[in-house]
Amino acid sequence: MNRSVLTLVLSISFSPAVLAEDFHCPVASCSGIRQNGKGLDIAVAKATFVHAVESGEVIFADRLKQHGMTIIIRHNNGGYSSYGQLETFLVGTGVRVGQGKKIAVKLPGPPLYFELTQLE
Repeated sequence: MNRSVLTLVLSISFSPAVLAEDFHCPVASCSGIRQNGKGLDIAVAKATFVHAVESGEVIFADRLKQHGMTIIIRHNNGGYSSYGQLETFLVGTGVRVGQGKKIAVKLPGPPLYFELTQLE
């Protein structure tokens, strides 16, 4: 996981235009981005695949109260990425995924919740 990406995602103020230049977006278009707590809400206009932003292992694929159907990936560098408000899982817990691997389907409606976490 690129440290500058993590810095951008966790910063209080960010520019979607700058973010898009150095950011592996989990969906085809990251034009509708807004900050939501520690993560980002990313709007999708049509059914789309959600991709892993970095290689790692799926450690959670289930429903969470706050973000609905959610996938959490533990990356090789100790970081985590979370993808919430999903429609359909394409991977399950314990599966190793590569960067860019299709992990879920997202339909229009509540935006995709995306968060990067780096444990210190």
